[in-house]
Amino acid sequence: MTQATTLNSTLDFGLFDWIEWDKSAPNDIFENRLRMLEYADHSGFHSYHLAEHHLTPLSVSPSPAVFLAAAAQRTSKLRLGPLVFLLPFYNPIRLYHEICMLDNLSNGRLDLGVGRGVSPIEAEEFDVDLDISWEVFNEQMDMLTNSFTTGLLNYKGKHYNYEDLELWIRPYQKPYPRSGMPAITSRPCRGWPSMASTPATYSPTTQPPRSTSTSTSGSGMLSECPTG
Repeated sequence: MTQATTLNSTLDFGLFDWIEWDKSAPNDIFENRLRMLEYADHSGFHSYHLAEHHLTPLSVSPSPAVFLAAAAQRTSKLRLGPLVFLLPFYNPIRLYHEICMLDNLSNGRLDLGVGRGVSPIEAEEFDVDLDISWEVFNEQMDMLTNSFTTGLLNYKGKHYNYEDLELWIRPYQKPYPRSGMPAITSRPCRGWPSMASTPATYSPTTQPPRSTSTSTSGSGMLSECPTG
């Protein structure tokens, strides 16, 4: 058995991406990336994860859900996911529905990456207060994980309050898409699953743990404790 064959049998290879600006027309940029994903899908790549950035030439795809919905129709095996949805930047009802739509449009191929956002420039223009963004993040995670399993939104918190809202759609994957967040860590940390975990379990944490080193999982995702 060759070294390459041995490596292929023990590791899954994925793609992490942001779709940066160049001098091409945006429709050409998107089409070229979708063709690349068709090739990756046919070539046996495991996953494709797309960053979310705003107001920067680093990204002309500030809505990961829109691009991933297109990618879901051009691929059949490749797992797809945001890395990450910036939870405090979203209305939680709208985000819940987008996550459920993506998981169903991809027939259960969604990997759900979540984060709070760390760019002051992006946060300011979206009226996001980074000083309380961990609180908002944790409330949204509570709402999402509970609603995925019940189809209802009931929540009373510091930043959000909802009562008996029927959401009408649930994820394709049960109980919900495997989820996690990018991180830098010296050891696994309770409540912050790796993207390689399936299904993920979430436990609220009010403050980010301190960490010193980077750990990578076999899916190419960073592992378990959040730093930002």
